[in-house]
Amino acid sequence: MSRRRQIYEGKAKVLFEGPEPGTLVQYFKDDASAFHNQKRGTITGKGVLNNRISEFLMTRLAEIGIPTHFVRRLNMREQLVREVEIIPIAVVIRNAAAGSLAQRLGITEGTMLPRSIIEYYFKKDELGDPLVTEEHITAFGWASTQDLDEGPLPPGSRPGRGGLPGSGAPPRHPAGRRARRFQGAENAAITDKVMKARVHISLKPGVLDPQGKAIGNALQGLGFADVGEVRQGKLIELDLADTDPAAARARVEEMCRQLLANPVIENYAIEIG
Repeated sequence: MSRRRQIYEGKAKVLFEGPEPGTLVQYFKDDASAFHNQKRGTITGKGVLNNRISEFLMTRLAEIGIPTHFVRRLNMREQLVREVEIIPIAVVIRNAAAGSLAQRLGITEGTMLPRSIIEYYFKKDELGDPLVTEEHITAFGWASTQDLDEGPLPPGSRPGRGGLPGSGAPPRHPAGRRARRFQGAENAAITDKVMKARVHISLKPGVLDPQGKAIGNALQGLGFADVGEVRQGKLIELDLADTDPAAARARVEEMCRQLLANPVIENYAIEIG
C-alpha cells in the first residue's frame, strides 16, 4: 500500500492509484459506522468480508447484464476497480428491521420484513444522508430513471455518469430495479421441494471474540459465576431447491467459501436435512 498514492479515504474504504490509467485499487477497512456516522467502531475482519461480498454481488450483477466498476479481487482486502463519477445516491436494501428504519418506524430490531424494501439516500454528509424518493432523484437531476433501472455502470457508458455509490458491503450496495426483478424471478423459481441446510459459523481458536467476552462478563455480573470462556457464533439456515444431499452440501460449501464465512478467522460446519 505504501508504494501507491492515496487518492481518497472514506468511512469504509481507501482508494489508491491503480496500475493502469482509469483504474483504482480499493482497500476495505475494518471501520464501522451507523446512524450517519454518529456511531463508530471497529469490527475485526469486516474489510475482508466486505471485499468478498462486494466481489460476489458485482459478479452476479454482471451475470445478469449490469456492468459495474468492479474488475477483479486482488487479495483478501483489495480489489481493482474502474474509476467512475459517482451518482450521489446510496441504495439500501433491507430484509430485516435495523438501525434507522427500526428507529424511524418504531419497529423492533431484528424483525424480518414481509419483503425486501429498497430505500434511496442522498449522499451528503453535512445533511446526514437524507432519505429521498425516486421523484426527488429525477427532479433534481441526481440520476435519471434509466440510471435507477440499470444500477451501476462503467465509465463512458453515459456522459458524466459512472455508478451508484457503495461497495456491496451490507446493508448498502448498488443495485437497480433490474436487480430487484432478478431477485423476484429467482425467488419464484423455488419450488415446494426444498432442502434445509444449516451452517454453524464460529471464530477460529485464538481469534479475539469481543462479543463473546462481553456476554461472559454480563453473565458473571448477573451471578452466573460458574461460566468460563464464552465464544459467540452464528447459525445460518437456507432453503435449497436441490434434491440431492451431496449436491446441496457442495453448493453450500461454495456459498461458505464465497460469502457466508470468512475463512481467515472463521470455521464452519454444514448440516443438510
